[in-house]
Amino acid sequence: MDPKQLLSAVRVTKLMSALQDKRGTDAKLVNLARTPIVPAADGEIMARFIGQVIIADLIADGQRAGLYSPGKISTDVTKIPNLKLGTALNQDQLNMFTSALNGVQVNDDLFPTTEARIVDNLRRGVQYRMEAIVSASKIGGFSYDRLGIKMENVDFGMPADLKITPTKEWTDPTATPVTDVSIAKRVGQIKYGIEYDRMKIDLSAFNAAVATTEFQNKARLFMAPNVSFINLDVSNQEAMKNLAQNVFGMTIEITGQRYWTENPNGSLSSAPFQPTNKVILESSQSDNDASVIDFANGVVTEALISNVPGSPIQGQLPLNARGPVGYQTAEHNAPSISYWGVGRGFARRHVMQATACLTIAPDSGTGSLTETIDFNEIPFA
Repeated sequence: MDPKQLLSAVRVTKLMSALQDKRGTDAKLVNLARTPIVPAADGEIMARFIGQVIIADLIADGQRAGLYSPGKISTDVTKIPNLKLGTALNQDQLNMFTSALNGVQVNDDLFPTTEARIVDNLRRGVQYRMEAIVSASKIGGFSYDRLGIKMENVDFGMPADLKITPTKEWTDPTATPVTDVSIAKRVGQIKYGIEYDRMKIDLSAFNAAVATTEFQNKARLFMAPNVSFINLDVSNQEAMKNLAQNVFGMTIEITGQRYWTENPNGSLSSAPFQPTNKVILESSQSDNDASVIDFANGVVTEALISNVPGSPIQGQLPLNARGPVGYQTAEHNAPSISYWGVGRGFARRHVMQATACLTIAPDSGTGSLTETIDFNEIPFA
């Protein structure tokens, strides 16, 4: 490794890009993998036509035809927030860095290996936030309050009648999850002309749904005469999912992917990308269709700053760099080297009826879908 190139924003950016090309999107980032990431700019105007096709009248020759309203144009202005996190080298890592600068080989290239892991974690951290935002766009609700940034009830333009709260929690044995989903599918099909064919549901919510009397009664049609829920192995998740797909008439994906957040006091806590009390209905035909839901990916401001003389960013980034982007900064007081991962973007719903969302219990942590596992306990040293 050339010591002159060790502190280089371009080199770190290339390393992050190489890791991105090699590893792609994390397998657990299901929503992001199905959402096109498109270039966008602050202040970009997104126009949307709102109206219905009106059937033609029958008129006689010479008769004047009816003149109807064409609908209206709704415009949204894209306001793109930054997605950013950093990590500082601890003393051991800084010593490795110093040795590398001096041309000393450290533990068979241990520093480059450590650096690659740091950069990859930053890349994934930005992608995790992108996944959380895309997931929120499908739920039709996003709130955020951290480090001075506050967003409340961002609904992405999702119609209110596609945000459904069933009369009974699905944890109630007398709840009617099959009917609830059927009603949501019918609203999508009849009112909005979209066929929801996939359900994304947390495992705890899924277990609650299949335990209801309604589900078990309807499931009898798809079970052998000599099999009942008394002797059925309900712990066989794959078998139960296959049964449920027949009952609900749609593909079912069991969610449960989570991310970690470091709190101001240094402790770590975990949360699901899709809340446990939310069930998302969507159309598989919308996957990777930028005209339905996309992620507006803007040019990171750090690219401009890196080209200003005296910038703390080491080296220069391309002026049109879009996230995730990696770079380094150096601080002389107290001496430290920090690595950063940054993106600039937000999810956009172009087709307002793209998904429906059922809130099948109170918010996780206050309702009956609370997890029995303490996710605040870190399962590693």
